[in-house]
Amino acid sequence: MISEVTISNYKGIKHCEVKDLRRVNLFIGKNDSGKSSILEAIFHTCKEFERHNFNTIMTRRTDIFTGGRELFFNYDTKLNILVVLKFGDSEIGLELKKEGDRIGLSLSVREKTTEGKSFSKKQNVSVYNLRDFSFLAGSDVAEMLLGFLKTKPDFDL
Repeated sequence: MISEVTISNYKGIKHCEVKDLRRVNLFIGKNDSGKSSILEAIFHTCKEFERHNFNTIMTRRTDIFTGGRELFFNYDTKLNILVVLKFGDSEIGLELKKEGDRIGLSLSVREKTTEGKSFSKKQNVSVYNLRDFSFLAGSDVAEMLLGFLKTKPDFDL
C-alpha cells in the first residue's frame, strides 16, 4: 500500500507531499487545484513499471497537441518532473525530462535490505517524441522490480 506521495513540477503542481495515506483516501478541493493530477501521477508511475504508458496522458484530455509542455509546471520544460511513491521503507520513482525534441523517462527503486542498508537502482526506460508524443524506445524494467514486488504483496499494477 502506498504510504506517501511526493510530486514535483508536474502540471499545476510545483511541489506536493501527501503523507499518511491509507487504503481509502479522499481528495477535496476546488476545480483545477491538482486533485486529478495527483491521481494521474500515481497511476502513470505504477503503470510505467508494467509497460511504456506515459504518452497516454497526452491523448487522454485533448486533441490539441502542445508538444508535451503542459506536463511541466508553468510549461517550463527545463524542469524535471519527479514522482516518488513510498511503501513503508521502500519507494519507486519516476523522473521525466526534456532532452532536445524528446522526453526521457527514468524509473527507480529504493528499498532497505535485510541488513537495514539502503539499496537503489535507477534505469532509463522510455523515450517519447515531443512532436506527437509517440513512444520511440524503451527497455524492460522487470528485472529491476523483481525483488521489490516480492517484498510488496499488495503492490498491484
